[in-house]
Amino acid sequence: ELISRLTGATVVPGPSSAGVEGVAGAPEALQFDLTRVESEFGVQDTVGLEEGLAATIEWQRSLYRR
Repeated sequence: ELISRLTGATVVPGPSSAGVEGVAGAPEALQFDLTRVESEFGVQDTVGLEEGLAATIEWQRSLYRR
């Protein structure tokens, strides 16, 4: 719904991944520790999902307008 609203396009969900096994040997869940990134680059402002998607969509559109 969010992508449809931001792009104005109709988005049709693909097939469900329910019941599909993950990659053999891969962990069930990942949790990233950003301590090193924050210490080396400084704390960055966070961007919300909607704002980040809107910026990414606009950036992609700008590539096609060239």
